[in-house]
Amino acid sequence: MRQYYEDEMTFSIIDAIFKAFVQKFDIADHTYNIYGHSAGAQFVHRFVLFYDSPYLDKAVAANAGTYTFISNKQDFPYGYRNLGGLSAVSNKAFQKKLVVFLAEGDTIRDSYLNVTNEADRQGSNRFERGNHFFQSAENYVARKNIPLQWQLRTLPNAAHSNRRMAPAAADLLYAKPE
Repeated sequence: MRQYYEDEMTFSIIDAIFKAFVQKFDIADHTYNIYGHSAGAQFVHRFVLFYDSPYLDKAVAANAGTYTFISNKQDFPYGYRNLGGLSAVSNKAFQKKLVVFLAEGDTIRDSYLNVTNEADRQGSNRFERGNHFFQSAENYVARKNIPLQWQLRTLPNAAHSNRRMAPAAADLLYAKPE
C-alpha cells in the first residue's frame, strides 16, 4: 500500500486556501467552519476523519450518499481495511466538532444514490446510512473509551435537498449557544 502525505491530499488545500485568505484580506479569524451536502458531505466527513486541520472549528456533513465507516470490514472509501485497518484511525478525529446532519425524508433510492453492494451494506438510503455511520462511530469510541464530540442531528419534513439543509446547517454552524 502506498503511503500518502498530507501535502498530496485534497484536504490540505482547504487549509492553504484559508491561510491565503487570512493573509491577503487581513482576517482576524483563526478558524473556519465547513459544510457539505451529498457528495460534499462525503468530502467533509472524510476531511474530519483523515486530516487534522488546526484551523477547523466546526463541520457539518449533510445527507452523504456513503460514508467511511470506522471498520476493517470494507476497503476505502467504505472502510479502513486497505488503509492499514483500524490502526490508521486517528483518535483526534473524534474530538472534532462534526455534525452528521440527516434529512428525515431522505429515504428515496434515486438515480444519484450509490446502490452498489458495498454502499448498500451501510443502509438502503442516505438516512439509514448516516444513522448507521454515527452509531458505528459511537460503538467504536465506546470500545476504545474515547470521548466523542460528534453530534447526530436530523431535519424533519426534508428530503435530499440542499436548499432545505443549508439554512439549518448555517444555524448549526453559526447560531449562538442558548
